[in-house]
Amino acid sequence: MWVLVIVLGLFVLGGIATVGVIGLVAHRARQAGLMFDRGRDGGVSFDVHGADGKNAHVEFGTPAGKLPSWVPIYPGSQEHANFAVRGTGSEEGEGGNFTFTTSDDGALVKSFYAGKCKDMGMKVNLETTTPEGGMFIATDDTGEKRSLTVVIGGHAGQTTVNVTYGSKFK
Repeated sequence: MWVLVIVLGLFVLGGIATVGVIGLVAHRARQAGLMFDRGRDGGVSFDVHGADGKNAHVEFGTPAGKLPSWVPIYPGSQEHANFAVRGTGSEEGEGGNFTFTTSDDGALVKSFYAGKCKDMGMKVNLETTTPEGGMFIATDDTGEKRSLTVVIGGHAGQTTVNVTYGSKFK
């Protein structure tokens, strides 16, 4: 019986020590300027505020509605696996990534994104074509210095698309 009481006591002390360490780490992170937040949409965000005035905001699980207005969204697609990052300070910018699947042919998806990039005045710097789709990287070195990378692949009648975007403001 005494052995069980001692073992149970060790488990309780271990639990208290674990909670204490987690609390200390969270406290130190806040002191360093790192803030955590859980969004209403199920996402998680981190804010970091540097002593030099530079800030960064990172979101995981962001909804498609939070994408920059210049990023094209494929018609009828349902985006998922999103993340976004935004930095401020002497150089400001933002970037992110999202994926989606569609039953449309990869060539049709690639044509859509290539056309949108052309409409925005972006230049295609690298392009590959595969039977399932391919990829391309487009940039705009004027103004906001935007870039868009689109990777398209297919399997079992589904086309999977990964879109990565970025822009630099200053």
